[in-house]
Formats: sequence, structure tokens, C-alpha cells
Amino acid sequence: SGATRVDLEMSLEAGVLTLEIRDNGRGIAAEDLAKERSFGIRGLHERAATVGGWVDLSSPAGGGTSLILTVPLAEDGRVLMVSSFGAFIHVPAKAVYDATKAFLAHFSMSIRPELQEMGIHLTVSFPGPVNTNERVRKANAQLSGIARKLVMEPDDVAEESLDAMFRGKQSVIPGTWNKLMYGLMTIVPDGLV
Repeated sequence: SGATRVDLEMSLEAGVLTLEIRDNGRGIAAEDLAKERSFGIRGLHERAATVGGWVDLSSPAGGGTSLILTVPLAEDGRVLMVSSFGAFIHVPAKAVYDATKAFLAHFSMSIRPELQEMGIHLTVSFPGPVNTNERVRKANAQLSGIARKLVMEPDDVAEESLDAMFRGKQSVIPGTWNKLMYGLMTIVPDGLV
């Protein structure tokens, strides 16, 4: 995106949580915002709509990108942030992905106290490889050994993540093999796992 600055603003007024993220990068072209097969953008809108919220994604004339997420909250609000197991590891050729997921994890932990003051519980999910689409499914099918055992289906990740959120857990690593791998990573020196 070419951004050198990102601003985050969060507010809770009249039971509505609003998160605004703005950057000073090149922005998103209007034709890209309107693409029918832009699953990431469409997914943002669909997920917000499932809880009665909405998303506004735009690129102002002066450049940059603005994302505004507005979600009505119940008395006992809950937020599930989906990071990735990539937040804990360093994968060649995935530096931006891993760094972004690590940022999301730390951002979530940093805003958790503020959200708690507003009556909102936040859970962070750290799924490993997930068969999110046909291209990823084919790539995951090429994995072998333990790496193959880490792969999960989206429904299983969602079920385990939502269960953790509703039980009030601060974080969850979906999948038995992913939990074992994380445990191993905490006791074995870097580079050996």
C-alpha cells in the first residue's frame, strides 16, 4: 500500500462499537472495490452484516484507505479476532503475512483492557493452516508429516474459536496438533521446530 502512517480510532457510543482504520498509502482503486470476486472485501461486509453491523471501505481523493467497521453490541459484548499461528513463527516468503498476524495479536492484547472497561470480552484465535479455498486446499494437500496434521477445515476452526470466545477465554489455538506444536515451540530452542 505504500503507507507510512496508520491511524486507529475506536469508540463505543449508545451500544455501538466503531473501529476506524486510516492510512496514507496509495489507496484502493474504485474498480478493485467493486470487483465481484474480491472475497476479502466482500467477506468483511458479510461478516459485519451477520451481527447487524456494516463496513465502509473507501479511498479518499487525496490518497490512502479508510475502513470503518460499525457493530451494535449487546450488554455482554464479545469480539473474536482471528490472527494466525503465523504470529508465532517465521516462514520464508511470508514475512508480511507473519508480521501482520503478529501485529493483530499484539494489537488485540493491547486493546483488551479498554474493551473490558466497555463490557466487551475479546478472544484471539491463532489457527494453523486452514483449507480456506480450492487453491489453498491443493497446496495443503501437498504437505506431509506433521505439517499435514496441522491443516484444519474452516468449520472446525470457527467452532473451536467461537466456543473459546463464549467461554471467556483470552486466546485459543484451534486443533490438537496445533496446540502440541505451540507447546513444543515453547520448550525447544528456535530453529529446531
